[in-house]
Formats: sequence, C-alpha cells, structure tokens
Amino acid sequence: MARLTVQTHRGRGFLMPKGERGDMNLGTMVRGRMGKARFYRLGLLLVFLLSLTGCASSTLTPAPTSISPTHRLITYKVSGTATKALVTYIAAKGGVEQIDNQALPWEKMILAPRGTGVSLSAQNKGDSGSVTVEIYVNDKPWKTATSTGAYAVAQASGLVR
Repeated sequence: MARLTVQTHRGRGFLMPKGERGDMNLGTMVRGRMGKARFYRLGLLLVFLLSLTGCASSTLTPAPTSISPTHRLITYKVSGTATKALVTYIAAKGGVEQIDNQALPWEKMILAPRGTGVSLSAQNKGDSGSVTVEIYVNDKPWKTATSTGAYAVAQASGLVR
C-alpha cells in the first residue's frame, strides 16, 4: 500500500503519494477540496445533464402502441359517405365529449386503463349518407358499427381488457 503525504498548494492540503511532487492539476484540487464522493457525484450529474441535451430532437416520434401493462392506447375513428356528423365519445379522464358538425373522417387517440369502458357514436347530420365508427385497441381493430340514412346513428362500445 502506498504511503500518502500531505502537500500544500495555496494553503490547501492535498494527498499525494509519498516522495512524488507532481503538478497540482484541477482534478487533484477539486478532489482535495470536495472529497472523492462529491467529486464523482458531480461528474455523474454532469454526464446526466449532457445526455439530456442529446435526447432533444426536432423529429416527431410516432405514438406508442402500448404504454404499459395497465393501460391501452385507444383510437376512435369516424368515417363514411356523410360529410358531417355529431361525434360523441368517452374521453381519457372518463367524461363524455361531444363534437357537433364534425367533418369526416375524424380520429382521436386516448390512453385508457384496463377495465375502463369506452364508447364512440356518430350521428349523420345530413339527409343521406353513411357513418362508420371504429375503435382500435393498441392499433388493432376491436369494435365497429355502420349506419346508413338521414340522421342515422352508429355506436360501438365495450370494456377494455
């Protein structure tokens, strides 16, 4: 085991191997003043902060298909030959949302916990045409319904598992 001796530099003590008088560099001075553990924690913090800046990007990433085992990605879609519809759906926080005179096609994505009820309905706002509602769970078709005619309503719902 190497013997250490205290050498001074501008009034501060530093541990150096006995008999060695090497240059006092910044690393030696910082470790001497801050202690080894604090020096390494500061280094880890610096690496972490620099890695965060590397993660920033101007490119958009696609929506995740599955967030966790406890949540599902729900995609509501309304389409058809009708030009406008009254769209009603259960929102992410469980409340009912309604959009009147929505141009078709229309799409909305939400995250829903397993065991949550989801529902989507669309009413044709015209004298003719059809409306189709579709519910996807994790990008897979799950429920669908179509209705044709003046002011016809298509509705799909279920419990997310």
